[in-house]
Amino acid sequence: MGEFKLSVQGMAYAHLINCMLLCFGPYFVLYRAKNLSDFGGLRVCLYAGLGYFLTTACKMIIMASLLSYSTELQPDFDLQMELNKNTFNLIDIIGIYAILRSKWTALNDSRARLYSIGLGWAFTEGLCTNFFYLILNANTDEFSWKYISKAFISNTDMLEIICVVALVSHASKLINKNENLLSLKFISILFVVIIRNVIIPTLLTYLGIANAKSDPDIPLLSSKTIFTLVLLMFSKVNAFL
Repeated sequence: MGEFKLSVQGMAYAHLINCMLLCFGPYFVLYRAKNLSDFGGLRVCLYAGLGYFLTTACKMIIMASLLSYSTELQPDFDLQMELNKNTFNLIDIIGIYAILRSKWTALNDSRARLYSIGLGWAFTEGLCTNFFYLILNANTDEFSWKYISKAFISNTDMLEIICVVALVSHASKLINKNENLLSLKFISILFVVIIRNVIIPTLLTYLGIANAKSDPDIPLLSSKTIFTLVLLMFSKVNAFL
């Protein structure tokens, strides 16, 4: 009986390690694959992580000041509340723009700089949103696909954030060149960024609630994957990532 209990506990820890590797392993693989250490990318990653913390702190303060929460019983999904809440995600764009403008994140290779900023921001966000969640939940005796799904979504978030950094950088260059802000390029970048930071989180919240009993949540994972691929192609065309 003791051996069986030890075996079950070992499986739980193996599941936790598997989720952790799936969640955070790709960050290190991409860092090494792009040879960012050769360009001093670690320093930029750290500054980007610090920028994430400062931006998130400001966002939380602004949300607490402007958003009103009712103590009355609310429906499982409130569209207006979700849109209001996710609109504040656009503050992240201001934070990314400030990091891009900072002299502390300067590198000789512009592409390595974009990857370093994106990885630093995404890794810090992943630590804040996934690390403790997995530590506290993914080491249970009962296997669940939702933790692997959480880790997979973290990977798509990493790719999306790198794309957003590239798009914000490209939009910044258009502004510096006195490009017309009503030009198709600038409007399309703005439109895609709004979809990624406001519309998609709202949709994922709805799908997560609507398919709460589904394991794994195929509609949520499919929607996230499709949007990430579309965003990658859009960034490849517009920002030459």
